[in-house]
Parts: sequence; structure tokens; C-alpha cells
Amino acid sequence: MAITKLKALGVTDGTLTNTQINASAAIAKSKLGALDIVNADVNASAAIAGSKLTLSNDQITRDNLDTKLNQLEPVWTDMVTLSSANHTHQIIDEYGRRVNAQNGNNGPSGRARIRGETGTGNFRVKFQLGTLWGWSEIHFAVPSNYNDATKHNGGDYPTYHTASQPTGKIHFFVANNGSNNIRYFNYWNGSSVSTQSTVSGGTSNTMNIWRSDGTIYWYDSSSTHTLATSSTDNFIVYAGLQSPSFVRLLDASSYAGKAQ
Repeated sequence: MAITKLKALGVTDGTLTNTQINASAAIAKSKLGALDIVNADVNASAAIAGSKLTLSNDQITRDNLDTKLNQLEPVWTDMVTLSSANHTHQIIDEYGRRVNAQNGNNGPSGRARIRGETGTGNFRVKFQLGTLWGWSEIHFAVPSNYNDATKHNGGDYPTYHTASQPTGKIHFFVANNGSNNIRYFNYWNGSSVSTQSTVSGGTSNTMNIWRSDGTIYWYDSSSTHTLATSSTDNFIVYAGLQSPSFVRLLDASSYAGKAQ
């Protein structure tokens, strides 16, 4: 628009207002000068590319991290003591690969979790359950049904999960007991439970639990069982021990492949 026409409209230097600019006007960014844009100026639904953001350390959250940073790792961590166990009892041994409580029937014991989480895709956990008098267990709990006992100060804390059958949430475990001579799985789907005894509790006990394309399998050392289909839950994996018992971790990984 010619300057003469702007002057005819009464627009002079420094007097152009927002209402005088057509809503469809295309104004070059260079004409806007240095703007002090604040948070309130950005629409809540604005899609801003991550490459345009610079995050300080205190703005880094779990959601900002690559999921690979929280993959399963074959080591036990976050140990808590049970049944009057104290500093004289070594619950984690074998360089972090075994949680172990062999302190007499119902004696001092503990729990620990595998470092990381399964994620919502494929994973595998390979392990051995003790064939002793007490129950040796490995549990899979969704994070919202998981209570981090290491944050509690002093005293025994009875369990990692807040409920064994949480409404609308998945929880399952595999258990082995030598004195009762039984091995079984227990799968709670959020509203009902399925359970099945499989093989003798005193037989070979190298097992796998894995998920491939949404299906969760358990190899009980002799047969493979399908525990769930269409599974997309993220799990925290931890061990439950009733002395004497142990859970030995052989491998744990969150991975993209489909093989057992």
C-alpha cells in the first residue's frame, strides 16, 4: 500500500494499531522486530518441535528421556529386608545376579527388583527359582501397583505390590516350592485370575518369561504356556522370597526382536 494512502487513512509513523491490520495480512518476521514472547503468548495446543527447545537439567523428566535409558538390565537392585533381616544377612549375591535367603524356615529374608522396566513392547527375563523349602517367586507389576519400599525408613516392609489383585490392572507371578513339590503361575487380568500348576517343584528350574508381539509366554523348564495376549503393559519385575529360597537372574532385556 502506498504511503500516501496510509496517510489518508490517518496512519502516521508509530500509530498503526492491531485493529488496522487485516487478519489475513502476511507480515514478514523481520518486520516484527525483537518481540519478548512469554509463556502466555503460546497457545496451549501449539505444536513446537523438540529441536526448538533447550531444556535445563531441572526440566528433564522421565517422559523426556529415551525409553532405552530405562530398559531391563540383568541385575537386582532396590533391596529391602524382611522377617528381621539386618546387615549380617547378605540378600543379594553372585555379583548382583541372585537374591538369596537361606536362613532357616521362615527366617530373615528380603526382596529386590530387576533394574529398569519391561516397556510396552517385547522383553525377555530368563531366571532360575529355588527348589528349597520356601517359596521362590518372580512378580510382574505395573508401575501404578508398585510401592517402592526403599523409600520407607526403618522396619520391615511386607511387599512391593500394593495389591495382588488390583482392579483394572495386570499382576502376575511364577512360584516354585521344593517342600510342596509344586510350580505354578498366577495371572490376574484386572478382574479375574487364572492359575495352573505345571511341573514338579524339584525339577530343572531354568525358565523364561517373554513377550513377543503382545503375547506373554512362560517356559517352565519343560513346557511353554501362554499367559496373555494383546498385552501392552509396562512392568516392574521383582523377586519374592520365603526363606530358604532364591531367584537367580540369568538374563533380562527389553528388545525389538521376536525370538525367545
